[in-house]
Amino acid sequence: MAALLAASMQTPAADPGPSRYWAPFSPLPIQYDYVCPAFRGDDLEMWLACERKEDRSQSMLINQPIVDGRTGPASIAFTTSIVTDFPDRADPSKAATVIRLARSSLYNYGDRGYVYLATAFAGDPYGAGRHPLLPILFSSPDGRPGTWTYHGRLSGEPRAFEDKKQVWSDGGGIVPLADGRWRAYVNGYGVTLSACEAPSLDGPWTFVRDGKKGVRDLGEVLPIKKEMRGGSCFPFALKVSDGEYHLWISDQWEPTAVWHLTSEDGLDFQMYGRQPEITRADSGGAAIKGIRACVSPDGTAIHGWIPFLRDGRWVIHQSTMPVGLQPAGATPTARPGLPPRLAPGPRRP
Repeated sequence: MAALLAASMQTPAADPGPSRYWAPFSPLPIQYDYVCPAFRGDDLEMWLACERKEDRSQSMLINQPIVDGRTGPASIAFTTSIVTDFPDRADPSKAATVIRLARSSLYNYGDRGYVYLATAFAGDPYGAGRHPLLPILFSSPDGRPGTWTYHGRLSGEPRAFEDKKQVWSDGGGIVPLADGRWRAYVNGYGVTLSACEAPSLDGPWTFVRDGKKGVRDLGEVLPIKKEMRGGSCFPFALKVSDGEYHLWISDQWEPTAVWHLTSEDGLDFQMYGRQPEITRADSGGAAIKGIRACVSPDGTAIHGWIPFLRDGRWVIHQSTMPVGLQPAGATPTARPGLPPRLAPGPRRP
């Protein structure tokens, strides 16, 4: 971890291009990907999952404060030693002993505590699409070390789907509902993006369905077949209020664009203004991945973080945009075509 944190203190130079709805992106001294921002009161924190250098059989979730654009002291929230139900890659009937946390979606929900939806895989080496990548849940009343509870894989219908098919789930989100239930957003379950709901974080989870069509596809509005060329990846869901939900989803691997959708109920999504919203023009032509975001303490702005590739390293860039279901004066629409492929990103997503 020391090497990682030392690298994170080096502020790289960058010259991002203009953005459609975000303020200009600026680099943070964080050389990593899938990093989540969250506010603790008025203080901004970063949360990321990485290997534990002292014991590579474990991954860990760490957090650091961000003060004046610099990272402060790190603390380990938990390690994957608390994960007890993840299937071994060679023999799924056994529990894995080596577990890696991959995609991260972390939130501070105030009185309902911190909630962390990660997707994880067992063993080494990492192989995109060649082994299961499954969502698992953790929570803490205050995000402090020693207070985290592991809630397991998504029990109920998602677990039954996983028992029948290999699932590659590389993002999503978890939000509290007004009636006390929880909703998880996950991809990899037969549609672009699905939602499942449960009475508690322990489940059981039931997929939101669309009449006779089966599991509801929340990404149905996206031009997957024509413009997004074969899929989507790195989804992230954010709840601003009971009447405002946001979803960002990258077009493919390797991403060339990030699309932004909004919804009043978190199920019926439409384009946020003219889409796609972020392309490689925003990164100066460099490779990009996906958005992670949180709401400002006063509830007026969304803070977004996205990794751009700089000199062979993923560097987190930050920006802000106003809350709201639509930008002022905008009409939801898909922007014709996607930008041409530029310099390819690294082979490991």
